[in-house]
Amino acid sequence: MKKSILIAFILASFVAFFYSCDKIEGPYMNEDIVVFACDTPDFPALGDVYRKILLEEYTGHTCVNCPDGHLKASNLKTKYGDSIVIIAIHAGLFAEPESPEFPADYRTIVGTTLNDGFGVQGYPSGMVSRLPFASSMVMDRSAWGIAAKAIDKNDPAAAIQLALQYDGAEQKACVASKVTFLKNIAEEVKLAIYMIEDNIISPQKNAFASIGEVPIIHNYQHNHMLRASLNSPWGETVSQSSAEANQTLLKVHGFSFEGKGFNPQNCSFVAVLYNAETYEVIQTEEISL
Repeated sequence: MKKSILIAFILASFVAFFYSCDKIEGPYMNEDIVVFACDTPDFPALGDVYRKILLEEYTGHTCVNCPDGHLKASNLKTKYGDSIVIIAIHAGLFAEPESPEFPADYRTIVGTTLNDGFGVQGYPSGMVSRLPFASSMVMDRSAWGIAAKAIDKNDPAAAIQLALQYDGAEQKACVASKVTFLKNIAEEVKLAIYMIEDNIISPQKNAFASIGEVPIIHNYQHNHMLRASLNSPWGETVSQSSAEANQTLLKVHGFSFEGKGFNPQNCSFVAVLYNAETYEVIQTEEISL
C-alpha cells in the first residue's frame, strides 16, 4: 500500500473512572479481520488533548421508539460535535428482518456479542462511555444527555491518534492507532477497532409523527451503523496491568471492503480504549474515509 494514498490524523484524550460489573467471559467471536501489509505512518506531536464521549446506541429497524433514540443521539452530536462518537448497534429482536417491509439484516457478530454481553433488553437503550447511571451501564434514552454532561473532558489520562490509508483500487484500508498514556493505569486495558457506516437508506418503524411517517418511514436515513470489528468484538489487550504515563503503543489493522456492499465514502473507523475489568471507556476516536 502506498503511503501517498491517504493519511489523516486525529487527536484525542481520556480520563478513567472506576465502577464494577460482572466480567464478560469468552469465547469472543471474530469477523472481518483481514491480514495484509500496511505501512506504519509517522504521527505528529500531540496537540490539545481531551476526553471524548462514546455513545453506544442499541437499536433496530422494527423498533417504533428507536427514531426518537436516533434523534436524541443526533441532538447530542449537534451539542458536542467531535467531542462525542456515536455507534448505532442493530441487535436483538427489533433488528431481525421482517417481511415484506424490512428484508435487510443489519445485525453483526460484533453487535450481537456486545448486546448479549452487556445484557441489553429494552430498545432503544444506550451506554455512555460504559459508565453506570443509576447503577446500570445500559440506560434509557432519556438519561443519555445527563450521563454525557457528567463526563469531564478536561482531565485526560491518555490520547489516541489515528491514521488512515485507503487504496480505492484494491478496496483496502489500513487503520493505525497510536495510544499515549498520560496517567498511570493499574488495570488491564483493551483497544477495539470498529467500522461504522452513515447514510444507509432503509425503512424504519416509527411512532412519532413529529419525526416522520407513521407507522413506517420508508426512506429513513440510518447513521453511525456498526458494520464490523477489525480486532474482535472485545478488541485486544494493549496493557496487561501496568500502563504508565508517557508510555506509547502502536497498532495497525487492515480492512477489506471487497464484496461486502459497504460504501467506503460513508464509512468511518472508531477506536475504543477501555478498562478490561470495568468496561469503562477511557477514550474513543473516529476517523473517516
